[in-house]
Amino acid sequence: MDIIAKRLGMDPIKLRQKNFMHDGDIDPTGEEYSYIKTDETLRKALDDSGYEKPKAKNVGRGIALVQWTPAGGTGTVAISLDEKGIATISSAMADQGAGTYTVLSEIVAEELKIPLSQVKAQQLDTQTGVKDTGVGGSRATRVYGTAGYQAALKAVDAIKQAAASQMGVAADQITLAKGAALHPRMERRLTYGEIVKANGAPIAVDATFNDTKKIHAASMCVQVAEVEVDPETGRVDLRKFTSTHNTGTVLNPLMHQGQIEGASMTGIGYTLMEEVVISDGKVATTHFGEYKIPTIKDVPVFKGSVTEAPHGAGPYDSMPIGETGNIPTAAAIANAVEDACGVRIKSLPITAEKIYEALHGGK
Repeated sequence: MDIIAKRLGMDPIKLRQKNFMHDGDIDPTGEEYSYIKTDETLRKALDDSGYEKPKAKNVGRGIALVQWTPAGGTGTVAISLDEKGIATISSAMADQGAGTYTVLSEIVAEELKIPLSQVKAQQLDTQTGVKDTGVGGSRATRVYGTAGYQAALKAVDAIKQAAASQMGVAADQITLAKGAALHPRMERRLTYGEIVKANGAPIAVDATFNDTKKIHAASMCVQVAEVEVDPETGRVDLRKFTSTHNTGTVLNPLMHQGQIEGASMTGIGYTLMEEVVISDGKVATTHFGEYKIPTIKDVPVFKGSVTEAPHGAGPYDSMPIGETGNIPTAAAIANAVEDACGVRIKSLPITAEKIYEALHGGK
């Protein structure tokens, strides 16, 4: 978009703002966007990054943004409560490293009113698990989290029903707290372990989420890159990187921020150094000595911020975060490079060699 703005003689920020969608707008597919905070997220990113402050020679700043709406899918989560009061979550979901089983465990612990130490997770294999659509598209929490939430509500009802039967009262008179069922008026208390023992079998429930519709409430991400380019060598120094997000309820702040930082560094890696070389139809990059990836020394001054709003399609009105942090990264850095030295690199990675050639080619 910065290229278009340059050709039109417009400020790139103002060009973006003229084309922003807002709450209630209709997208090209005819769907209405119920929630999309473009202007607010952009303004915060500009403020957080110091985008509009004066900058030195050979220093450039670039901006890029993405709106992300979650995909749907099918997923099943089961919960079993045993005689020790331990809740075991089981699912065929393959946690790819984002910590989705941790989020599932937190949801179950929250609804069953038990500490996280009393929740275990079991990943099922293809023989025992129920077929699902898998993890991908930043939808794991929406699909499996919602299934886990619905299963947890079923478990709560089953615990109350069992406790009520053992106490001889109505289920709606039972409350749950600290791993036990309580009848306040009768001053009676049964732990989950006691309830299961008296029941003669574990309390077992499951729930399946099955909704393939795309939700038109968008997670927003605006990223700003600040680079310095050496015009004599083409070397790029990523000095500062800002990733600003507007999203739904944050379920786990530590993992949420980890997703932002990890995704941003993934984007920085494939923008500035990662490359698979193909020669005569064969992969010529054979080891990590040739395929460079970022290390801790490549992490720039980083600022990430999140504005929460309860508008998501996931449990507790959560929204996706997994991929928003790496989609606009390359564009932000490419825009910053052009701002710094006046050349546009249109292929990744953006290397010193490409910049040097663009600056000095033919000389």
